[in-house]
Amino acid sequence: MLQRKKIKEIAEKYHLYRNSLDELAERVGGYVIYTDDLGMDGVTVSLDFLGVEMEHKYLILIDGERSSYRQRYTLAHEIGHIVLGHIHKKYIIWDSIIQDITHEREANIFAAELLMPEKEVIEKAKTLSLEELSAYFRVSKSSMQIRLKELGIRLPETVCSY
Repeated sequence: MLQRKKIKEIAEKYHLYRNSLDELAERVGGYVIYTDDLGMDGVTVSLDFLGVEMEHKYLILIDGERSSYRQRYTLAHEIGHIVLGHIHKKYIIWDSIIQDITHEREANIFAAELLMPEKEVIEKAKTLSLEELSAYFRVSKSSMQIRLKELGIRLPETVCSY
């Protein structure tokens, strides 16, 4: 498994594109299609098996029925598979049935580092609530909670008065 530090360094190279993931996918050789009824969050397929020179090396399918935040995280995750070298000729990654859990963990680390950079999360967590952090980084609350836990950040409990 790649060390978290190395994955973080790789993700930092792409931070300029974190708000335009479709463009980032293009830059790394991916062609993104949002489709309904995919049956999983996303999948990346190498197009090398076609044996034809093509503009794009990978086809990335994203479930268009998921929330925009979920689609965004999934696309970052799939881009992670590409830039971390997980996709090989004649090799398909199916997120729901992959046997190599290490690649899944690495792609999740990449997505978190790309979408929720450590320094920025630490800074924003000083003044924003969970909901505000989620909206700011455009990720689900559960993804934000996981990232905060990874970074050892505890937000103050919110008090509701009815």
